[in-house]
Amino acid sequence: MPRLALAIILLVGCYRQQRDEATERRLALLEQRLDAQDKALAEQKSQSNVSIEVMALASRVQELAQRIADLESKVAQAAAKPARRRSGPDASLVYAVPVGSTSPMLGPADAKVTIVMAYEFACRFCRKAWDTMDKLRAKYGKDLRIVYRQYVVHAETATPAAYASCAANKQGKWRAMADLIWTKAFDAKKFDQANIDALAKKAKLDMKRYASDVVSPCPTELRDDFALMKKFSVTATPTFFINGRAIEGAKDQSEFEQLIDAEAAKADAACLDRVPAASYYDQEIVAKGVSDAS
Repeated sequence: MPRLALAIILLVGCYRQQRDEATERRLALLEQRLDAQDKALAEQKSQSNVSIEVMALASRVQELAQRIADLESKVAQAAAKPARRRSGPDASLVYAVPVGSTSPMLGPADAKVTIVMAYEFACRFCRKAWDTMDKLRAKYGKDLRIVYRQYVVHAETATPAAYASCAANKQGKWRAMADLIWTKAFDAKKFDQANIDALAKKAKLDMKRYASDVVSPCPTELRDDFALMKKFSVTATPTFFINGRAIEGAKDQSEFEQLIDAEAAKADAACLDRVPAASYYDQEIVAKGVSDAS
């Protein structure tokens, strides 16, 4: 009997708010055991010499039966609740994500479509998406601009690399440094400061200026990028805004292409209405989109 009581207590203590087959089996087993206890008690109660100990046991069995009933009720209630979706940007909205003046970007200012990529160097899905962005640039050429904003989630791992790429951007060598970080830090699993500094030398950065920029202003710029992405409901990397419309995760290239094609068609139509191509993103996306979703 003590082992049965302990099993019930553990079941209640480890209860998870979700109905599953394992819980069902355990409840069925407990009910079988309680039925056996009830029968045994009934036989003992029918005798004239029912002891106080037996009566206490009967009370304990009733208490355990009530606990099982309560647990079944909680499991049923939890199963009836819809699963909560992880927060993130709404794919149906257009977000007014600014290009900014300090973030690295590839592609012309008058591109029909601008992608803002929120990423960090410690993210394996960002690693995959990095190559996808290059393939998109190769396909769309001058019609596509990509802006890269860092959203550091794994601060202990990714921060040295984030500061280093920021410092490289100050010297016009961001892409070279970023490629080295992916191949020689991420792929090699070597994010220590010594290795990151060695990569900065390999990228032929001015190391005196590099040492200064990673202290200031790069930490401030990264905090600003993080806060900005938070305003637009970013919660994970990579997250993309394609002319303000959100895509989360390292999707297949075809999914990006569908949205790029749709946004390029909108840009073409707007330009026919005499919106200058160089002003399209600012006028149609930033000026009219959701500016703060936090």
